[in-house]
Amino acid sequence: MMSDPVWVHRVPYEQFFSDVAIDFRFKPDALYSENQHLPNVFKVDAGDVIFLPIAGRNLTDLRRRYPSWPDDLFHQVEGITEWEAAYVQSGRHGEVHNNGDDFIAIDTTVLQTIMDRCAKVKKGHIKSSLNLGTVAGALNHSMALANATNRRREVGFLSQAVIETDYFRTFAEYGKGAGHDYGNYYGRGMHQLTWEATYSACSQALYKDDRLVKNPDLILNDIEVNAQATAWYWRDYKPFNTLADKEDINEIIHRLYGGTEQSKKKAVVDSVHLRQSFYKTIKIILNARSDGRL
Repeated sequence: MMSDPVWVHRVPYEQFFSDVAIDFRFKPDALYSENQHLPNVFKVDAGDVIFLPIAGRNLTDLRRRYPSWPDDLFHQVEGITEWEAAYVQSGRHGEVHNNGDDFIAIDTTVLQTIMDRCAKVKKGHIKSSLNLGTVAGALNHSMALANATNRRREVGFLSQAVIETDYFRTFAEYGKGAGHDYGNYYGRGMHQLTWEATYSACSQALYKDDRLVKNPDLILNDIEVNAQATAWYWRDYKPFNTLADKEDINEIIHRLYGGTEQSKKKAVVDSVHLRQSFYKTIKIILNARSDGRL
């Protein structure tokens, strides 16, 4: 007979361990006794696995046994095998693996979850002036054009788009280039195309003319241009798909953002770490959608 799964919560972003315990209605000391594999008793990082002292054959069974839990908590638990549990307890607490390599279509529920989890919103939702249905459709379209059509490429693409667009709240760089050498050719689009040379190369590749140089706001005013320009940037200009296939998130970050963990600037290192955490967070979210928890 197959044994019941071991129920865990994969941490979507850095937070206090005590807050996780409170969210799941456990006393911190009681929950920690189940999680002595964690290296830090105070804070947990994106990707850390927390074992939950609950039992059930499946999610339906859990809902019956824990009727006081809000529905959102059931979206944040995952059943793993005893073998996987032993692997985690051996110290591999920070690794997050895709549960498949199939592309997961983005809808408004998945998009809002990405926004909320990456922005660490615990109550309510992060708001955007953009139409999330339009954004979700444009993301799917752009990833299709960019050949980012497996899970590894999708996660890489989205992990950078969420930070470049300030959690999908804008497609334009704040400040619009003020104080920067690139001036009017400031960041626009899902991955923030920047510099005149980039706009020129994109325009020639897509349209065989210089329309994006003459009118860079086309990327902001026409969602199809936004999707096409972003796809070109990801697929051709700084080709990321090979890196995404190798799950080389650090080089993706380096090529797109320009920063590394070795930078002497704290703000740069902090941004790199944030982007790394979003990569894990989005893996967790797409895994939840793939297996029906979201």
